[in-house]
Amino acid sequence: PDLPALLWLEVPHEDDRHALPPLPAHAHAHWSTHGGDPARRGGLTRAVADAELPDGRGYAWLAGEAGGVRALRRHLVHERGLDRRRITFSGYWRLGASEEQLRQEALGG
Repeated sequence: PDLPALLWLEVPHEDDRHALPPLPAHAHAHWSTHGGDPARRGGLTRAVADAELPDGRGYAWLAGEAGGVRALRRHLVHERGLDRRRITFSGYWRLGASEEQLRQEALGG
């Protein structure tokens, strides 16, 4: 079915945007930039908070920096009433942490 699909993507700078494949008429992409400034991160959560979402139960797939994913998930559950079981999420990197640090934490060391 032609269910609405809304995409929000955040990149540091405008020139970091990549061309997306053609989207169906019922899908819309929204871009957010933060200029590489950690203090300006969170624009994605604000953009979603300001957006009019389609009616219905909804489903969200979130991936990105762990703190941003956590904030967006909390917003969707607590402010938008989305059932947490209808959200798939992965905070696969953390601002200020190296890959080696994350690996050590995952191993419990």
